[in-house]
Amino acid sequence: MKHLSLYEILTHLRAPVDRERISQKSTGSFRASYLHHKDVRELLDERAPGWESTTRITDAGGQLFVTVALTIHGSDGSLTRENIGCEKDSLGDKDFGDSSSNSHAQALRRAAMEFGLGRDLWLAPREKGAAKKGAAKKAQRRHPARTNRPMPVDADDYR
Repeated sequence: MKHLSLYEILTHLRAPVDRERISQKSTGSFRASYLHHKDVRELLDERAPGWESTTRITDAGGQLFVTVALTIHGSDGSLTRENIGCEKDSLGDKDFGDSSSNSHAQALRRAAMEFGLGRDLWLAPREKGAAKKGAAKKAQRRHPARTNRPMPVDADDYR
């Protein structure tokens, strides 16, 4: 098996995700697309073989914080990104799972997104009211540097 460079791995991680792997969550009128943590793991296995992660857990005043540091290894080095997931220690009857596993899944998804995995979900059109769309477009014209999209990472930094 050919060992890929970090540049090649990052290019694979940033590729769009197959639509059948995308799930939907709804809360009231808000609807969001997301990747289930199982799919994130499978995509990391496919696109960044040999990846690894470490986890830190902090409980602060009824709020559980899980930090996942995700490392990808290329033929020319390794790169680590981390992010957090958080949830209240006790979940209501309407919620699924437990706060620890939910926070871990959230942190893993976010850390993977730091490498570009699933970023196309953030760039996809969202269902919003026309007023919100109009206001966002006006703000973008006034302040072009401001955006809700993640900042792209220059792949040349990893050559």
